[in-house]
Amino acid sequence: YELRLCHENKPSLEEDFLVYRYLSLIQAEIQDREKVAQGGQQANMTRLVTFQDKMKEFRYMLYESVNLHFDFWKELQEKKPEIMKIQNLGGKLSRMKEKIDEAWEELNEINSKNIALLELYSSYQTQVLNNEELGAQLSDRAEQVTKSAAAGRQLAGEELNKYGDNTTACIITCLGE
Repeated sequence: YELRLCHENKPSLEEDFLVYRYLSLIQAEIQDREKVAQGGQQANMTRLVTFQDKMKEFRYMLYESVNLHFDFWKELQEKKPEIMKIQNLGGKLSRMKEKIDEAWEELNEINSKNIALLELYSSYQTQVLNNEELGAQLSDRAEQVTKSAAAGRQLAGEELNKYGDNTTACIITCLGE
């Protein structure tokens, strides 16, 4: 809007060129997004479904990890803790943490800008594993993605971002004979 307003007010040659350049960049980005939306729709749908499935598994693993941590610390607070039970829970926690780290890497590879994923893993790192540093980094990254998405919506219009990376989708498959 501001670029069009500037263009209508008879700017100097240099300003006119800058306005033209920015308008052409914005139009090119909008056209690229439309091409991706039309041409890569099947690939994006597959990627979205894969991400959602893995995200569901990831949440379940985090839930299990939280429960294991709870049991571990509960046993440690007993007057006479069972060493074998603590050792068993510690081994399960180690294996679970490795699985969670692998799942995080996979999800991050598929979509590194998913706000829900970043916030969830940030909370897990901060509140469960007491890793304040990584939790803060992830929280900052989620904030940057949020600001970037807001700027993108403002620039390109709400309609283009309606089905972006941070939305959930319902997929209905109909078969007919």
